[in-house]
Amino acid sequence: MIRYYVRVSSMEQKVDRQLIAYDKADIIYIDKMTGKNRERPELQRMLKELQPNDVVVVKSLDRLSSKSTRDMLELVDTIKSKSAFWKILDMKVDTNTLLG
Repeated sequence: MIRYYVRVSSMEQKVDRQLIAYDKADIIYIDKMTGKNRERPELQRMLKELQPNDVVVVKSLDRLSSKSTRDMLELVDTIKSKSAFWKILDMKVDTNTLLG
C-alpha cells in the first residue's frame, strides 16, 4: 500500500501543491500543524497502520519532520522497523529500489 503523508505548518496553509505532486497514493494522511511536534494525529495513525512492504511517500523531507536530524532518523527507523519503505519525491529517494 502506498501511504502519502502531507503536512503544512498551520491551518491557514493549503495542501494543494503537495496533493498535485503525487496521485498514486492508496491513502493520504494530512496534518496541519508544525513538524517540530512528533505527536501529529495523522502521522501517528499512519505509523500505526504501516504494514510490511508499504511505502511512505512525502513530497519533501521537511514534511516528515522539521524538528531535528535525530527526529527524522528516528522516524525513518520506525518505518524501516515495520519492513516498510519510504520515498521522498523532491530528492528522488526511494528505498524500495536498488539505488534507493
